[in-house]
Amino acid sequence: SIVSHMYNGTCVRNICMWLLRSELKHKGGVVLSLDVRSALQHCFLSVDKGIRPPAVVVAFAEKWSAERPEASSLSVVDEHVDWTFTTTYRGTLSRSDGSEPAQAASTEKLDMELLSRRDPILFFDEIHLFDDELDDNGLASLTVKIRVMPTYWFVLLRYWVRVDEVAYRVYDTRFFHAYESNSILRDTSFRDGSFEDLSKKIPAKKLSKIEDGGEIAQILPERVHLCDRILLS
Repeated sequence: SIVSHMYNGTCVRNICMWLLRSELKHKGGVVLSLDVRSALQHCFLSVDKGIRPPAVVVAFAEKWSAERPEASSLSVVDEHVDWTFTTTYRGTLSRSDGSEPAQAASTEKLDMELLSRRDPILFFDEIHLFDDELDDNGLASLTVKIRVMPTYWFVLLRYWVRVDEVAYRVYDTRFFHAYESNSILRDTSFRDGSFEDLSKKIPAKKLSKIEDGGEIAQILPERVHLCDRILLS
């Protein structure tokens, strides 16, 4: 497998960011691409409606509207894009000849014992595809972690968002390939919860300072779980 990173400058909501595209290419011709432009396309509300979460507003929205009766006549700026950048992106799969690799739903589970084993790490990288502070109303982030081991490689694509005093989301897609296998296992878990519910488990002050989705991923309820296998030849 070949790992390559390509930088591109992109501006979102007047915030300029250096964003990145990551590709893993298999000798059989299958390409796994994780790129920010495709991820942002999955922020459109019309995409993946069946697994998209309900829309949220900032914590002070109700109070602001109540204090301004004229606000009811204001038009929606953009009702097509999720302002929290919540993306249902699960990676882009293709073949070098332009065709799509065969995929099939799977009930198989990731081998967590193998993944947690302290084998030598041949290569590791963490790539930030995008970050945004949601106009000082929280934090949204999309990252990729790549780990190459002696017998397999593993990729974690993680989107997570904290909307201050409103909601938290952690959307993980994991890719696993054992070298003796002819396929890639893709496992997706969408977890989300409200600030009110989480504050019953974690002090509110700590919740407001969380800057890593990994800190709360395991205590968030799982809303969507998808698993499939991608054939390499």
